[in-house]
Amino acid sequence: MMDEEDDDVHDTCRSKISRFRKKFRSAHDQSFGTGGGDTFISSDDVVNTRRLHSRWHEHDDLELALRQLDDNKIQAMPLKFWKDMVIRVQYLIDTNRLLRADVAHLRSQHHCPLHTCKFSSMSIGQRQVTLQRDLMNSCQLEAENAMQRRLLSKLSSERDALVSVLKDQDIGYAHLLQSIRQTNRPGIHTTQAR
Repeated sequence: MMDEEDDDVHDTCRSKISRFRKKFRSAHDQSFGTGGGDTFISSDDVVNTRRLHSRWHEHDDLELALRQLDDNKIQAMPLKFWKDMVIRVQYLIDTNRLLRADVAHLRSQHHCPLHTCKFSSMSIGQRQVTLQRDLMNSCQLEAENAMQRRLLSKLSSERDALVSVLKDQDIGYAHLLQSIRQTNRPGIHTTQAR
């Protein structure tokens, strides 16, 4: 009875591992070409992401199935099971390496796709041209402002000089007017006396 239960456990475990192995191999064949040494990774980010998540979930399911087996049942498994397990573990290691390659590819696509790099380069180049033009305009405006400040300073000095001259003239006119009034006042009295 115990042997039948162990056989059932072995068969269940084998079927699960075989099923997961087929899924891994199917996902692997869908993402990578089998011809020659060249590999092809789908350029569709959504497809790659879904495949990546699917593989991780399948790996987690397989690990959970193995962890749920009793230690005594694991130790009682036949030698052939462990030989097959070594092969499957090696396959999982290889698949994990391919998954890491997928992750690196996805990261390079998400963070720095080629068209984004080209667009960013063009944008940076245009921005540099704009900044250089703005800098030249700023330097030109600064030179014009300096010239205007010099002209304003000169005009201010001329205005101050003109105001000083006008004040002197006002003082001179006031003195002249006062002198005329003083000169005409005795004549007025003489005319009134006659």
